[in-house]
Amino acid sequence: MSPPVHVFDNGVEVFADQLTLAQRERYSRTNLHEPEEEVLFVDIVRKLPAAACFASVGTAVGYYALLAKRLRGDLEIHCYDPLPTHIECLKRNILLNGLRESDFNIHQVAVSNRAGTARFLENSYASSIDDSNPLRRILNAMRRIASGRKPEKAAASTIHVRSVTLGGAFALAGRLKIEFVQMDIQGQELPVLREFFASRSQFEAVEFLLGTHGPHIHPRCLELFARNNYRIIADMPSCEGQPDGIIHCRRKN
Repeated sequence: MSPPVHVFDNGVEVFADQLTLAQRERYSRTNLHEPEEEVLFVDIVRKLPAAACFASVGTAVGYYALLAKRLRGDLEIHCYDPLPTHIECLKRNILLNGLRESDFNIHQVAVSNRAGTARFLENSYASSIDDSNPLRRILNAMRRIASGRKPEKAAASTIHVRSVTLGGAFALAGRLKIEFVQMDIQGQELPVLREFFASRSQFEAVEFLLGTHGPHIHPRCLELFARNNYRIIADMPSCEGQPDGIIHCRRKN
């Protein structure tokens, strides 16, 4: 017997055993992963130039990478995630959706503000780099409570993973310019962006769609983008249909 499959309203399929109880409950109300972000995502992807490059940073099981390929088969797609379990789920979902693994460039790395190795907390979709910052963990817990979600269980384990900077992710893709970077890295977005812009690297991200994890992070990311010549297109500190804030910005000409 084939394992159960969850089919989203946009046609993306994932194996049902990859979904948490909270996700199942959310999808029973609106059968899209993140409805508000997806509206922005679909519009961005449809407007990308031919054969553009899309970087999915924090790919998890591949929802957005799969959706991008369904919308635009010509895109060059790079997926970044350090968790072996997520990489395995991603590969299973690629085949489930009638695609080939060769349609995607999969990089088993964490995108961080430091290259080398990093301690990584395995905690399903809340997995993140362990920066040993108790305040951040307290703020994240408070954010979950404020959004009406149950607190996450403690991470099952800590593993050491390979880490690269955002510029290093561009290098892995072999690109100086990536037209669209979507990033969902569970609270590490600010240090990653700070390092990227401070390095004054040769790499250029034309467009960002960023998940912000906490009210203290969101305005700082907005300020950082504005200082680095990005026009803010969407500024959503909180969303009704998903737990994270959203920033969409595009580099000015």
